Amino acid sequence: MAHYITLVSVAWDSGTEYYSFQGVSLPSQHYNDRLISISPITREIPYPAGQYRISGGSIELDNTDNYFGALKYAYAFRNRVVTISIVDADTDSTLYTLWTASIKSWSIRGYALRLDLRDDSMSRLGGKLSGIIFDKTNFPNIPSDSERKFVPYAFGELSADGYSSKGLVPLKLVTTSNPFTYVIAYNRIYTIARVYVYGVLKTLNVDYTVTTDVIGGITYDTVHFTTDQRDSQRPTETEVTADIQGYDNSTIQLNPVVQVRLLLIFFGFENAVSFPASIAMTIDAHNKCYNREMDGVFYVDDNEMTGLDILDKYAESFNWSPFRAKGGQLVIYQYDIIDEIDAVSQADLSNSDDVVAQSLHIEGLSDPIGRLQANYLFNWIPEKRYFEFQPRPADEAAESEIVTPNNDNINLWCVNYVSTAETVRRTHRYLMSEGVYFVKFDLPFEHYDLELNDWVSLTANQGIGTVGFAAKKMRVIALTLLLNPLEMRIAAKCVALPPVSMQDFSSAELSIDAKRLPVVADNSALSSWPDESEYDHDLSQSTSANMPKYRTASGPDGGPCVEFDGGDYMTQSSAPSIQPAWAGFFAVFKCTATGTQTIVSVCAGGAFKYGLYAVGTSLRFTIDDKTGYAAGTIVANTWYIVSGIYSATASPTTKVYINGVVGPTTANTYSSSLSGPILSIGGEDDGSNPLIGSIVHVGLLNRQYHEVMDAERRTIEAMLSDRFGITII
Repeated sequence: MAHYITLVSVAWDSGTEYYSFQGVSLPSQHYNDRLISISPITREIPYPAGQYRISGGSIELDNTDNYFGALKYAYAFRNRVVTISIVDADTDSTLYTLWTASIKSWSIRGYALRLDLRDDSMSRLGGKLSGIIFDKTNFPNIPSDSERKFVPYAFGELSADGYSSKGLVPLKLVTTSNPFTYVIAYNRIYTIARVYVYGVLKTLNVDYTVTTDVIGGITYDTVHFTTDQRDSQRPTETEVTADIQGYDNSTIQLNPVVQVRLLLIFFGFENAVSFPASIAMTIDAHNKCYNREMDGVFYVDDNEMTGLDILDKYAESFNWSPFRAKGGQLVIYQYDIIDEIDAVSQADLSNSDDVVAQSLHIEGLSDPIGRLQANYLFNWIPEKRYFEFQPRPADEAAESEIVTPNNDNINLWCVNYVSTAETVRRTHRYLMSEGVYFVKFDLPFEHYDLELNDWVSLTANQGIGTVGFAAKKMRVIALTLLLNPLEMRIAAKCVALPPVSMQDFSSAELSIDAKRLPVVADNSALSSWPDESEYDHDLSQSTSANMPKYRTASGPDGGPCVEFDGGDYMTQSSAPSIQPAWAGFFAVFKCTATGTQTIVSVCAGGAFKYGLYAVGTSLRFTIDDKTGYAAGTIVANTWYIVSGIYSATASPTTKVYINGVVGPTTANTYSSSLSGPILSIGGEDDGSNPLIGSIVHVGLLNRQYHEVMDAERRTIEAMLSDRFGITII
């Protein structure tokens, strides 16, 4: 068994000194026996998302000889760096750094010096923003009565187009004569889309011109007027506003991960954090935002904001969990629905071999989908409008639409676009669902290399389920180090997330599941099939002769299914029309006969537009009509998981996947929308092309902004495979 020893070094102004509990000599350094105690040190990741957590702790050093009293007389103690490490004395002399902190405060009591410590990122990120101020020093010709404010930074698309406000970004007048010059932001601007004067749209090169000016050695994008636009009768209003796309003059930067990195650098925190390419989780967060088209927006003209404020606002807006790795790097992890099925790498633990006896503890999520989350979920549209106006206050008309006070709602300060908001919203709901729970346990110090955000697979005879845990995958969100000689161990806290459902995904407009139906007698007629998505596209059939049958044990795994006999079908008259769209259809079904059969479709008066249907041994997915489709092969009396994906790119295509295997890709363009579309299963809207077979699940993703990603498809298929016991490839 390894013999771990705790070591401490303090970088005093007089030189670095080294301490241990009992006195240790390593080849590189002797560690004096002044160390009395170390408090537990906790590092954690916010869940489900939120403010960066500053870790803290304390150490006590022996001061019997008043050594530190004399040292304090000569030197300052605060903000000096303390490093806590361990070494395995039985195997080698290699130090492993556990935590680096700075001295927050100190005290001498009796014969001991106490040093209170905190994560030194606080001292780096806690400072106020640096930048340029609108004043006479930086802008010599600025109006004398001008408000002294911070020259703003503007990233992303800042636009109030389509709303009651005209021009989201206020411009600042910096001259008092022709040309009357307005500065937009400190950083260069990619596009100035529209300019307004007191809310009235102005014409480029007629009413104003766009140019650049070098002021105080800095190049600014500016708007010029030949006459003074100020109205003395409206002294409290901003006269000139604009809708812009910001970052620099050649690029619009929409990715929020890149935005926050650039902001921390621009605001003088470049020495505080690093985003090396080797930090896979940071790159992963970047790619998630890029792939899901999650766009950010940032505008600040307040020099009271700190680096932590920036990080926290983005974290709360995008379901980020920022944390500091052991190596000191700032890491951004973005919780996302599609990556919670499998872990790339994990530590395999069991309560018989690894977990300290009697330390396993399981607890549920406090107040899942409570008041705060309910506001976030159900009052979304007016909130979205409200936050699109931020950071400038919304007008009274927009603010009046907010059902609850602004401070009762989740911070969406940096979110832009409805598609981004929808993805954030659904992910947040998933992360706050009833199925989430936390698992706490202690580990011996041999697991010192366990890191925040690592996956662990825990097998334990106590847990959720009839047999406890069986290789339950969970993510580490907190680690507490206990470093005193008689109790060296690690206390871990993990979050276990529930299986995903179709309705957890962005733009899920339909999710029907036979296992969610109320249990009734076998072969009972089914008049309705409730939709579990937020859109309540419940399917129904009022004619008894056309009602499918509920079967209690005929599903693929011996569970329930809904059986169609060739004359049964169900419809929903408020089906969505998707144009333009990126559609994803998912179904679990079997056919018991040949012929043209409908699994799910959207029609209007018999005009078939898009859906999944079978023709003999061919399973087809079409997005517009039956002349263009993607196809794969099926056989009768066999259960299948089928996905039909439409990609409305420059070269639109349809794909069909059968048990995870893709068939030939087909060019197929959605050309027109339906008037009064009807969603139907088991037959088209008029009962034609009926299904002879059974269905246990149908889902529809109706995208308007981006296609269903391959990772999303695989996640949904894996969820359906696990739920219904059908093997996918």
